[in-house]
Amino acid sequence: MIITAFNPSTETLEHTYLAEYMAEASDHLTVKNNNGFAASQAVLVGKMGGERSEIIITDGVTNEDTITISGDTTFAHNADDPVYKLAYNQIKFYKSATISGTYTLLATVDIDVDNRDELTKYDDTTALTTDYYKIKYYNSESLAASEYSDPIAATGYEVNTIGKVINQVVRRVRDTNYEILDADDYLAIAQEVNDDLLTQSHKPYRFLKTEVALNTVASQAYIDLTATVTDFWKFDYLVYSWTVGGVTREYQITPISQEAFIRRYESGDWQDNDELIDVAIDETNNRILLGPAPKTTQVGVIKLHYYARFQEINSLGDVVQTPNTLIYRYKMMAEYYSAKAETDRQWFTLADKYESKYGNEVVKMQRVNRVDTGTARSFAPKRVPSLRKRYTL
Repeated sequence: MIITAFNPSTETLEHTYLAEYMAEASDHLTVKNNNGFAASQAVLVGKMGGERSEIIITDGVTNEDTITISGDTTFAHNADDPVYKLAYNQIKFYKSATISGTYTLLATVDIDVDNRDELTKYDDTTALTTDYYKIKYYNSESLAASEYSDPIAATGYEVNTIGKVINQVVRRVRDTNYEILDADDYLAIAQEVNDDLLTQSHKPYRFLKTEVALNTVASQAYIDLTATVTDFWKFDYLVYSWTVGGVTREYQITPISQEAFIRRYESGDWQDNDELIDVAIDETNNRILLGPAPKTTQVGVIKLHYYARFQEINSLGDVVQTPNTLIYRYKMMAEYYSAKAETDRQWFTLADKYESKYGNEVVKMQRVNRVDTGTARSFAPKRVPSLRKRYTL
């Protein structure tokens, strides 16, 4: 059983910013102000949920702009990336056979700071359906620990699953016997919500951002996404790994238009080369065009960052991808009361009420969670923090 804990918020933490670009394997951080930082502190470099964010331990501070660290950084970091002094850098997972029993420590897990959903998970392979769980946030350097979370049972649907949402709705409308709408009706409504969100959005939502590693084929000037990226919606950016003389470097490539790509490479004068220069998006054939064509077949050298379509909701255990489930609850309740109004018009008032609430949530989600800068091919996403419960099963 996967126990999922939400990563603690960084909103109120003391922080500074990097003053310059820091290469990977750096043994220090050059910051704009190191006031408040000291030795033996856990710090987060980058935003919570960023793909290159990492936790490091400090050795001390020098001058006014340097934080020395224990070991080296794993990733490179850009100037102006935040540096947070963490209250907690680990999560402790506990289990008990009864809700009020003694909770035994299962594991202490480093916070998964580069998880895009800002979640840290632990797999309890010995879980029973009768078990209960709690967590604590923990600082391995200061030994500070939070209070226990509230207990949660191992039974029932996980929070943020459609099954959990439907259970909340049928209890709210007092129709736990599914006399008005059945489970399949609610699943169809949930899928309709996803379709609405995509249809009405002109820019992608942050929470749909994902990535995939792709292979190149010798002398093939494209990568077919049909089989490998079935949920592709909109392009974000692409990173290419090029190895020369045993040294690998990564660089980001901004796509050019398909027309410009064809003009540049249609002459056939370009020789195959593993130094990738240009890419373009062939939306008609669902391909990434590569210029020049690769000289050799290479595995995983391209990392495509993109915005996915919503996953199809067809099972009660499917997890919703939106930051919260409120939008699904409003739509389900609107449809429930609309169905009741077919035989008793007095329910139209409630149906209209929740349909209005649903419409407001659609607009709010577009305003808060979409990427608000950039174009359809080049985005500059900026994460917006959201309030969440502390943990789920």
